[in-house]
Amino acid sequence: MEIFDLLAISAVIDNKYFAVHGGISPSCKTLKEIQQINRFCEVPTKGGFCDLLWSDPINYTINNWKPNHLRQCSFFFSPEQSSTFLTRNSLKMIIRGHEFEQ
Repeated sequence: MEIFDLLAISAVIDNKYFAVHGGISPSCKTLKEIQQINRFCEVPTKGGFCDLLWSDPINYTINNWKPNHLRQCSFFFSPEQSSTFLTRNSLKMIIRGHEFEQ
C-alpha cells in the first residue's frame, strides 16, 4: 500500500491530455481542485479522489452525473461532462487507464 500511496492520481501530458485511471468528477471541476486532493490516505468511497479512480464514461448524453450502480461508487459521465471539463481546463482529451464495457 505504501507504493500505491506514492503514485499520482492523474497527470497532464503536454498541456493537452488529461491522463487518469478512471475518469472525471463532479467534485473536481478544475485541475487546481484535483491538485488539492490529499493523496496520502485510504481511497474514500465518494468524492473527487474516488471518482478519479472509479468513474466511467457512458456514450449518451445525460444532463446530470449518474450514480455508477455497477461499481457501487462514483459516477457515470457523458460526452457533455467530458467536453465541459476539457474546455474549462483548456485540454483536448481524457485518457483513461482502464476500459469499461457497458
